[in-house]
Amino acid sequence: MRAWMIFFAGGLVLLAGGCPDPAGTDTADTDMTADQQGVLPADADAAGLLDRVLVLVNQERAAAGLGALSRSAQLDQAAERHTADMRDNEFFSHTGSDGTQAADRVNDTGYQWARVGENLAQGSNTPEEVVQRWMDSEGHRANILQADFTEIGLAVTDGGPLWAQVFARPLGAP
Repeated sequence: MRAWMIFFAGGLVLLAGGCPDPAGTDTADTDMTADQQGVLPADADAAGLLDRVLVLVNQERAAAGLGALSRSAQLDQAAERHTADMRDNEFFSHTGSDGTQAADRVNDTGYQWARVGENLAQGSNTPEEVVQRWMDSEGHRANILQADFTEIGLAVTDGGPLWAQVFARPLGAP
């Protein structure tokens, strides 16, 4: 589904691509049909894969003249919660099986945010593949290259594989 909506939240204009999100967050997803889905190798080092995603994302930001994102354990937790939920309950959506949105999952970690966004993907087997797919999508690219975002959380799990990026700017950040 490709729907674009503009949300006005807290004085910010937020562009949401992929799935309209009533919480006013930036969201974009990429999904694949079952016959296109891949699997992570049994010996895949998830931490190494996510470290590589961060490097690739920050390379894209640098090429656009933007500062690097730093990794947040709380945002990682929100991303991990959602990829595990999608895997365990066999669905793919920004809305969790319990009805939560990205902002809810970030709030549940105690993270205080001024702006939050989420990218999802299913079926990419490598960091290079998933980041390229995100960069080839207008909504994903917008989140990755959003100057207001300063932190990122990442997760990957089997079940497609399922990837999540959770972006944020902490409340009170300059």
